[in-house]
Amino acid sequence: QNGPEQSNIRGRLRVMGPKSGASRASPRSMTGSLKSLGTSFKKLTSRGGDDAPKTSRSAGSDGSGGSRGSRGSRMSKSSAASSKGEDEEVIVGIQLPIFGFGSARYGLLGPAEKDVLPTEGGDVFEVYSDEMRILLGYRGDFGVGISAGESSVCVVTDYVEEKGGKVLSHGLATLGRLGIGTARRRKTLTDWRKKKSAQNKEKKGVGVKGYDKAESNPFAPDFSRLPCETVTLPGGLIIKDETARFLSKPKWLKSGRPKMVSCGQQHAACATEDGKIFVWGMARHGRLGLGKDARVQTSLEDGNDIYAPKPQRVDFPGSRVTRVSCGHKHTIACDDRGDTYVWGLARYGRLGIGDFSELPLEPPDENGFVDQCSHHQNQPMVVPGLHGIQIGNVVAGAYNSFAITAGVPSTVYTWGLSRYGMLGIGDFPATCCIKDRWDPDVGPQDCDRCKRTQVEKHGVTTFLEEDRGHPHFHRVKITRPRQKEEVYLLLEDPEDELDTYVPFPIEMNSFQAVHVTEIFAGTYHHMALTDMGHLFAWGLLRHGRCGVGKFDPNSAYFKNENKPKFDPHVPQYPREIKFSVNSKGQYREGVLDETSFYQPTPKLLESIKTVKIITAAVGECHAAAVSCDNKLYTWGVARHGRLGDVEDWDQLHIDPKDAAGRYRVDPEWTEAADEIVPIKVACTNTATMILGSVMPPQWQQFVDKANARFGWMSASMSVASRSPGSSRPTSAGSSRAQSRAGSRPGSAGSARSDQSPRSTRSPRQPKNGAGISPGGGDSPMSGLGSSFKNRLKLSLSNLPQDSFRSMGSSGSLFSDG
Repeated sequence: QNGPEQSNIRGRLRVMGPKSGASRASPRSMTGSLKSLGTSFKKLTSRGGDDAPKTSRSAGSDGSGGSRGSRGSRMSKSSAASSKGEDEEVIVGIQLPIFGFGSARYGLLGPAEKDVLPTEGGDVFEVYSDEMRILLGYRGDFGVGISAGESSVCVVTDYVEEKGGKVLSHGLATLGRLGIGTARRRKTLTDWRKKKSAQNKEKKGVGVKGYDKAESNPFAPDFSRLPCETVTLPGGLIIKDETARFLSKPKWLKSGRPKMVSCGQQHAACATEDGKIFVWGMARHGRLGLGKDARVQTSLEDGNDIYAPKPQRVDFPGSRVTRVSCGHKHTIACDDRGDTYVWGLARYGRLGIGDFSELPLEPPDENGFVDQCSHHQNQPMVVPGLHGIQIGNVVAGAYNSFAITAGVPSTVYTWGLSRYGMLGIGDFPATCCIKDRWDPDVGPQDCDRCKRTQVEKHGVTTFLEEDRGHPHFHRVKITRPRQKEEVYLLLEDPEDELDTYVPFPIEMNSFQAVHVTEIFAGTYHHMALTDMGHLFAWGLLRHGRCGVGKFDPNSAYFKNENKPKFDPHVPQYPREIKFSVNSKGQYREGVLDETSFYQPTPKLLESIKTVKIITAAVGECHAAAVSCDNKLYTWGVARHGRLGDVEDWDQLHIDPKDAAGRYRVDPEWTEAADEIVPIKVACTNTATMILGSVMPPQWQQFVDKANARFGWMSASMSVASRSPGSSRPTSAGSSRAQSRAGSRPGSAGSARSDQSPRSTRSPRQPKNGAGISPGGGDSPMSGLGSSFKNRLKLSLSNLPQDSFRSMGSSGSLFSDG
C-alpha cells in the first residue's frame, strides 16, 4: 500500500526458511536468530530512532550449534517473551480524524513539545494547547465512539454488528487505567546479577547497599517501561515524577468484541457484542466487580490500591449486557431484559440499593485505620427499586447514578448525592427546627440537635453563639417507582453534614413531559439530551459549567480596574446557607459559601435551544456539545485551553475567589473544529477530545509527512504543512499564540521567542538530523546506533545469504543509499 505505511512496509525484512544444507547453524539456533531478528525489526519499524532495542547476542555465531547455541536460543526466546507486552499487534488502517485541545499533560494530546507549549499556573508539569492537535496513532477504518476519564481516553473503532470493534487507549497509565498490561521494563543482565547477589547476601544476613528489590528483579515496577513526567527548569535542573507513567501512542486492548466503552476516574469498562463486560484499572472498593479472588496487582504507594492492568471479564449474573457506565468509584450496567446492576463504593447511596450498612468495609491500612465510609459491593447486584422496570440506558456520574426506561416517552430515575441540586429534583429551603420544626410536636428544647447550642446558666436557658449553629434540615419531594409523591428527609454523610443523599431510585419529575434519550453525568453537574435535540443542565453553576447563562452578579469583569463588577440583572440562584443562634435564641441565616450557586432542577440551555444537539460531554468544570450540522460548542472554565482558541479573554467572566478561573457562561461555537466535521466529543478533567468524520487535506499532508519520517507522531500542524490557501496557522509557536499566551491571566510562561523559525520545521525533528535519512527518512536503518547495527549484522551472519527476499537494489541492508 502507498502513503504513510509505505516506509514501514519497506522496512520489514522477510526471511524465508533455509534450504537444505545451506545453514551453518543448528535449527534451534536458527529459530533463536530468526526470533531475535524479527523482534529487532518489529521494534525498528514501529519506533525507529536512536532508542532502538538492544537485543541480546544471538547464539551460534561460532557456527558450532552446540550448547552455546541452545543457551542463546533460550535467551532469544526470553527476550522475545519479555518484550511481548511492548510489541502489541500493529494497528492497521487509516489515520482517524481524532483531535484534541486543552491540557497536554500525561500525553493526552500526544507527545507534546513542552518547549513550544505554554505552561499555566504554578505546576511545572502542566502544559496545554488551545489549538487543535491531531492524535496520530489512532488507526482504523472508521471511528465509532470516544470516552474520556480523569486523564485517559478510549476510542472504539471499526464496529460492525455481530462482529464487534476494537478499543484503543492512551493517557495516564498508572493504576492500570489504560488496560495495556503492566508495561514493565525489561530484565537486563545487570538486573539479574544484582538480584542473584542480593539473594546470596540475604541468605548470609548481610545488608545490600544500593539494591532496590522492586527495581532489579524480573517483576520490576509496573509501567516502568513507559515515560514519566519530566520537566527541565531554566537552571538545567531536571524534575521527574516517577509515579506518573503515561502512554502517548494509542494501543489496542484485547477485550473481546467491544461495541461501547466507558471511562471512569481510574477505571474503565466495555460491553461486547456478545453481551459480556470487560473491565480494567483501579479495583479498590470493588469497582471492577471481579469479586474477592480477582487477579489484581498492588500499588507500591498504597497497599489498598489494587488494580487490574489488563481487561478482565466480569462474571455478570444477568443476561446479555447492553450498556455499561463507569463513575468515580462505582459501575452500573443494564442487560437486554431491562434489569439494572451496580457494584463498587456505596457511599452517598450511589449504588441505589437502600441501606448499605451491612456491606463489607475496606481492610485496615498499614496503621490499622479502617475507613468507616468504605462500604462497598464486590460483585454486580441488581438494583431492587428498579426490579420489573424495563431500563434501556444507564449512566454513572461521580457521586450519582441515572437510569432511563426503554419506553417512549422515557422516565428518568436518579439516586446518590443531592448536594448542589445534583439529583435534579428540586429542594425545600433548608431550615433550622427553631424556625420551622420538622416535627411540630417536638420543640427546640427537646430536639437533639438544638440541645447542642443551649445551656443552663443560673437556672436560665441560654444559647451558645456559634458560626453555624446545628445542621439544618434538608427536605425534598420525591417519587419512588410506582409510588405517590412524598416529602423525604435526606440522609447525611457521617463526615460532612452538608453531603446529603438519597440511597434508592427516585423519579425526575421534571422530565415527565419530554423524552430523554441520553444523560451526560459529570462531577458536580449533569446534562440531559431529549429527542428534540434540546439540552438541559442542573447542579453546581460555578465556572459556568452548566451553560445556563449568568448566575453570579459579581462575575462580570471590569477591564479598566482589573476586578469584578456587580451586575444587578443576573437572576438569583440558590446557594448553600448557614444559620446561627445568639444568646437569646434568635435565629439568623446567612450564606455558607459565596460561590456555591446551583441549579436544583433541569434548565434548558437557552443560547442553543434553536440548535439541534446530537451529543454532548461533561468534564469536571467544562462541557461540550455537537449539533446536527456538525458544529462544536464549548463552555465552562477556559483555563488550560479546555474551550479551544479563545479570541478575547476580557469577554470571559471571572470567579471572585479564583482570578485565573475565567469562564464562559453560554455555549459558543468553536469554529476551528468545523474542518473535521465533529460527530462525537469527550471531556477529560482538563481537555476536550473530538472524533471527526473528515480528514482535511492539509492535515492529511501533515499526517503523511509525520508518518514517513517518524512512523507516528502528534503535534500541532506547522505553517509549512498547511494548504496554500489556508490563512490560519495552528502552530503552537505562532506569533498569535505567543501573544495570546503571554497576556493570559495565570500563565506562568509562553512559547519561546525564537519559535517562529522552528514552527516551519517538522515537529520533533531530532537534532543534527539524527534518525532522518537524506532521502526523506525511508531507510529503516537510518538513525540507529553503531552498536545495534553490529549486533544485528552478527545475527544476520548466522543466516544463509540466499534466505533473504527483496533486500534492495544494492543487496546490502546497511547501504547509505
